[in-house]
Amino acid sequence: MVIALITVCVMSCVALGGLGLGVLYLNQTFGVETNDFDRETWLAWHNKDDLENPRIGMATDVEEWLMTERRTKAEVLEYLGPPDDRREENMIVYNLGFGFIDYYWLHVYFDDDDRVSEVYRIQS
Repeated sequence: MVIALITVCVMSCVALGGLGLGVLYLNQTFGVETNDFDRETWLAWHNKDDLENPRIGMATDVEEWLMTERRTKAEVLEYLGPPDDRREENMIVYNLGFGFIDYYWLHVYFDDDDRVSEVYRIQS
């Protein structure tokens, strides 16, 4: 009886692990198409949470731009416009829209000199 229970537990773990890997594979294979940053389109999608939000495809370009020369907060706000969500003293948030599975946000953190210190793409 104990061996049968252990076998069922092991098989369940293997099946769930395989399912998780399958989802990750699908996300990478059929996930978000990347697009070059288009400021006009980015700004037009301010505070919109539509499923077809094109910002998600621009996220890689935006992340690279933010970390290049560690942009200032003023440069970020001028280039990307006002944040879509919380704005704290050292962080601003832009919505990116839906990826393959979840909704994504771009969190931009600033150091004491008001320069970009970290950038995270957050799933919710």
